[in-house]
Amino acid sequence: MYRVTGDARMLVGEGAVGWAVEFKRYERLDARAARRTGLWTTSDTSDPALPAARAGRPEKPQPRRKPEPARTDVHASVFGSTAGRAPRTKDELLTAVRDTLVRHARLQRTLTWEDLARTVGPELAHYSTAERQSLLVEVDSPLREHVPVLSALLRENGEPLPYLSQVLPRIGVLYSSISTRITEWAVVETERAFATYAVPSRAVQPRLSLAPTQPVVRRPAKPRKEEPGHKGIYARIDRVWGLDGKKRGSR
Repeated sequence: MYRVTGDARMLVGEGAVGWAVEFKRYERLDARAARRTGLWTTSDTSDPALPAARAGRPEKPQPRRKPEPARTDVHASVFGSTAGRAPRTKDELLTAVRDTLVRHARLQRTLTWEDLARTVGPELAHYSTAERQSLLVEVDSPLREHVPVLSALLRENGEPLPYLSQVLPRIGVLYSSISTRITEWAVVETERAFATYAVPSRAVQPRLSLAPTQPVVRRPAKPRKEEPGHKGIYARIDRVWGLDGKKRGSR
């Protein structure tokens, strides 16, 4: 739509049908200015302050379709989604895994490997057990006394990872390869992570030692020496004097 900005003349010929307008200057109107003229009809009513004039009969309103309920991934909505994310370098992957585990610890929550894959990247879902172990070793290396082992937050069927005992020796947790207390160790380490990353942070208990306990060996008591009685005294006298029992009895 255009607007004439200068003088204009209407030309009508004698005996002719129709008319014409002569002008020299004009400007093109944008959508907002065109709607203000009331001459431009459009179905776009996005600006409620500028209602458009409609010619002819009003259109019959079309029934609105009921929107389909969206499928919501609660875990992805809280911890983020990786749909369409570009491939990352190894360092970026390790950082993303650590950040995800720390966020769960801050919320006082454990997670499964599937949760980790949904947050960090779908490629993790296809990792073999050996690849998972190697990734967790790099996530928790180097081992430091005052930094919780984040691998302890991962669960499988409600229990610590069944291959956690294969990860811990590789990061330097002493006696983890022979200990039968890995589950107890993981529970304590999870509480350490919760306390470390809580807001505000709490006092952190020491890391559970997996050193085997030394059994208490009790030494047998030494037998007491019996005090010599009369019989012992007579025996020594007999040996000294060479007396037999009969002679001793006659005394």
